[in-house]
Amino acid sequence: MADENTIGGSIRYKKDDIDFTRRFSSTSFDQTGVGFTHITQEIGDIHEALDMGNVTSSGAFAFFNNGAYNIQIGIDQVGVFVTILEIPAGGFILGTYLDIDAPYAKCTDSTGSQLEAFIAQR
Repeated sequence: MADENTIGGSIRYKKDDIDFTRRFSSTSFDQTGVGFTHITQEIGDIHEALDMGNVTSSGAFAFFNNGAYNIQIGIDQVGVFVTILEIPAGGFILGTYLDIDAPYAKCTDSTGSQLEAFIAQR
């Protein structure tokens, strides 16, 4: 099957005398496997693995920070957390190709934050 995943949207920046808008049409792309995970996970201030479900090779993704503190997404390099993305409180990040098969997450505050994640098999 083709075009199983679709992402689209727009960006607008308006401040002082600057008014910039960039709309992009949706883009659809294929998924080679059947893996899919949609989770809501409480993230603490010590990095922890995200529950990947049956996804073995990550592709399309969307991360939504439903909490009050920033969440970092990254990898574990021999016990050391390496940040790749940072999602502000109430923010989101999405894309067509995550390319991290074992993502980890960490909150920037000891109180923790809630991460909602969608990851599809590449």
